[in-house]
Amino acid sequence: MTDEGQKILDAVRQLRGFHSDISLLLMTADSAMEELSWQNAKSDRTALYEQSYSITQPQGWMPWEVFRFYKNDTYPRLLASITVMIDDSQGRISEPLISGAVIEFGGDGLPVNFKSWLGGIFKALDRKAEDGNDFTATAEEIPANWHDGYERVKTFAFPLSEVTTEMVLRERVVSRVNEMAAQAL
Repeated sequence: MTDEGQKILDAVRQLRGFHSDISLLLMTADSAMEELSWQNAKSDRTALYEQSYSITQPQGWMPWEVFRFYKNDTYPRLLASITVMIDDSQGRISEPLISGAVIEFGGDGLPVNFKSWLGGIFKALDRKAEDGNDFTATAEEIPANWHDGYERVKTFAFPLSEVTTEMVLRERVVSRVNEMAAQAL
């Protein structure tokens, strides 16, 4: 094997390991959210969307973000999410981030179907900072192409590299998402 070939193979294997780490992080988040009475809001273990299998769309071969959605009977109009934003096609993030969001829908509860890209709603907001501080935005403050029947969203994000232990994940992400829901935005 050539040196260049070895470098390419090492990079691919490192990327596979990174994806495995994200999977473990989100499965840990699932367990922690379940302890707080949140359940998977999807009917399956879906964590990706807009993937491509086409030779003409290689930008979709690797995920931009990996997400999990949660619902809780105590908050029937709220959809919670924890998302790892790996990259962004429009350059809206400066490094991989972890984000939490609570999305409030109108009416009697969550829609039967909601768009998977809502997990990355942090990226759609103009007045965002990747510093872990949360903020609330109304549907009117969010670009129209991101609308999906919700009224408001409260979200935050900070560098993924800061999630170094399960305790950090629980305190800085899971607990905060739960607290945002309890504050009912």
